[in-house]
Amino acid sequence: MYQKLILAAVTAVAFSMVGRPAMAQDAHRHGTQDCVLKTEYDATKSQLDDANDALAIFKKNCGTLEEVQARGVAGKPGAPGPRGAQGPAGSQGPAGPKGADGKSPTVTKVDVGSAECPAGGVEIVPPNGTAALYLCNGKDGTGYAAAAEPAGTACPAGGVKLTPSDGNAPSYVCNGQKGDKGDPGQSCWDLDGNGTGDVGREDMNADGKVDVMDCIPDSPLADNYLTLYGGLGSGVAFRGSIPAYMFNAAIGITGDLSDHVGIGFFGDAGGFNSATNGWGWDLKGSIGPIFTFDKEERNRLFVGLSATQYGRGKSESPGLTGNGLGYMVGVQTRYLGRIVGPLVAAPYLELGWGHASGYDPVARPLEPFDRATVQGVLGFDLFVAAGVFNKK
Repeated sequence: MYQKLILAAVTAVAFSMVGRPAMAQDAHRHGTQDCVLKTEYDATKSQLDDANDALAIFKKNCGTLEEVQARGVAGKPGAPGPRGAQGPAGSQGPAGPKGADGKSPTVTKVDVGSAECPAGGVEIVPPNGTAALYLCNGKDGTGYAAAAEPAGTACPAGGVKLTPSDGNAPSYVCNGQKGDKGDPGQSCWDLDGNGTGDVGREDMNADGKVDVMDCIPDSPLADNYLTLYGGLGSGVAFRGSIPAYMFNAAIGITGDLSDHVGIGFFGDAGGFNSATNGWGWDLKGSIGPIFTFDKEERNRLFVGLSATQYGRGKSESPGLTGNGLGYMVGVQTRYLGRIVGPLVAAPYLELGWGHASGYDPVARPLEPFDRATVQGVLGFDLFVAAGVFNKK
């Protein structure tokens, strides 16, 4: 019934527009679409009884016919406007209600002997119903009683027996067994290493027996980086037909470059006497490599270049003039062999070429000479040596 009333009201409006321009009809149709729907809702809600009431409701919602026509056709929606600026932050809201109290875990002591903690501890039960946790005490350590263990099955050479306090089997810390007997060493007096004392060769102190008193101590000169020498010497110089007899003080220094090769310097300063030149002075020096062929005894061979300067003092030869100066340049070969302790014998031979002046009563009686000649020296120095900067 209500639908019919609404339809009658709408139809009445439609007939009233017959003969009007198409634009007016179109405007009426579009302008009344929304208000008709609302009119239908209000009519249904009011439970109208006749068409007059329906028209009255239509007029209330949509207006008069002239008003409906004047509204015109609804246009298309416009484009969205630009986004506005962000508004200010709002004030802080009120505090929320207090939450419920949390639940603490339950902590219980666990007695000694329990399956969970054999040595006791603590059980922690979480409030959420999950499995319990256990914090257990550690077990006591095992002590040992130590006692000497005689030689036997457990320790053939003896040792220490360790007995644990927990009743378990004891353990043993045993001494090592004796090793095999070593080869006999060589006695210090056994120079030839045959194990038998030979009085003829090994009785060094001539007491008729061979024992430790015949042992020669190690050389104090072995294994040093530097060795210093100081001593006295003598010799014979051949600078003409008449030899000159020399006496001098001697020094030396050697340095090792390896166990068998080094470098050395030796010097002599002193005087001489000869029938040719009378008393005079003599000064010489030599430098060169030195070779060690007995490391322990420090027996060595020196080969070096030498230079000698000498001059006459006062001559007893009649008619001799000039100062008797001379020189020699040559090669010196010197052997150094340890006698005992720090004493070292050092014989040497020196050959060279030089200039000599003097008086030769054999070749040229009463006539001085001044000439170049081959010269030579055969000498012997006795040193006291000392090692410096030991390698050990």
